[in-house]
Amino acid sequence: MNKNKTIIINLAILFLFIIDRISKYLALNKLPSPGVYFFSKIGLEFQKNSGIAFGIKINQLFIIILISIIMIFLINYLVKKWTQKSYWKYFLLALILIGAISNLIDRINYNYVIDFISISRYFPVFNLADLYISSAVLVYLIINYQENKLK
Repeated sequence: MNKNKTIIINLAILFLFIIDRISKYLALNKLPSPGVYFFSKIGLEFQKNSGIAFGIKINQLFIIILISIIMIFLINYLVKKWTQKSYWKYFLLALILIGAISNLIDRINYNYVIDFISISRYFPVFNLADLYISSAVLVYLIINYQENKLK
């Protein structure tokens, strides 16, 4: 991969990581207790997520942290192995990696993940790291499907 493009991607990833951390800090320390809503159901509402993805409950914090660390190492390995020619795959796997790291930082510091984005009463509250992970996985799957379809 081109070194200049890799630097730009890494700076973009770092910027997104910082935005996620700042947004969680603001949600934890500045968001009013009942939350702030814009269209009656869409808004910002602080919640402590002691479960895993989308609030699925697991009571053992140690297991969650262990799974997170294993996933971070696995994704880091995949970033190095699979993305030597594809900037998109590199960017998408790096998004998943920073999302996992950011949520792991929350778990280690607070024993929960800071969630604050609410889009519906029927959908779990989430954060930017969750959005990074979910959207990157979706786009990654679409790209891989299209690549395999062309073969």
